[in-house]
Amino acid sequence: MLAANQDDAAGIFNLGNCYENGEGVEKNTKKALELFLKAAKHEDVNPVVFFRLGSLYINSPEIERDEVKAAEYFQIGAEKGDVYAQSWYANFYENGIGVIKNEEFARYWYLKAAEQGDALAQNNLGYYFEHGIGGPVDMQSALHWYGQSASQENKVAQKLLGNCYYYGNGVQQDYEKAVFYYRKSAIQEDPSAQHNLGYCYLNGIGVEKDEGIGLMWMRKSASNGNINAQRYFF
Repeated sequence: MLAANQDDAAGIFNLGNCYENGEGVEKNTKKALELFLKAAKHEDVNPVVFFRLGSLYINSPEIERDEVKAAEYFQIGAEKGDVYAQSWYANFYENGIGVIKNEEFARYWYLKAAEQGDALAQNNLGYYFEHGIGGPVDMQSALHWYGQSASQENKVAQKLLGNCYYYGNGVQQDYEKAVFYYRKSAIQEDPSAQHNLGYCYLNGIGVEKDEGIGLMWMRKSASNGNINAQRYFF
């Protein structure tokens, strides 16, 4: 409390965290917002405060939703180097939330976040490079970023990397590697990876044919809502 009362940026921010999460004080999101706004006025504040402000304006049920304000705070945080703000700002440009939709800007900010190690941004950037969204197709970059994200256990990146190996998209076709990545994603309950892995087992693609294991993965996929897997049983 003393640090916050003395107008110390870090102290104010930390107190805001306490109010947002109900740590040591009664949870009060509006008070947290007030403190984050106060902290944001300081030049030496941690740029994550701008991400937290944007998050409150877009996600908190206690704060009136304001997509434009959220975008503005994500922009400030992104420009100051906060990785989470960069990733969210990219998402806003991707979907036209609080800003005019711009896939080139989305690609730019996903790259900034990806370079700082954000697994979600790395996966999204890989998808942008693979499909030529916001710039030219670049399969080598797509594979690189999928690989970076997959190494952080992002199940979508693992599945998409598996697809690249399965179809030989930008890389030499390798069914065994496809199965390797499908399995990693399937274990994390990705429905389409479960379907793909089941299909590989049922048909002996990249792995020894095993109908029992194949049907097991198909059932998991079907129970998780994958339509293609459900067709095996209905």
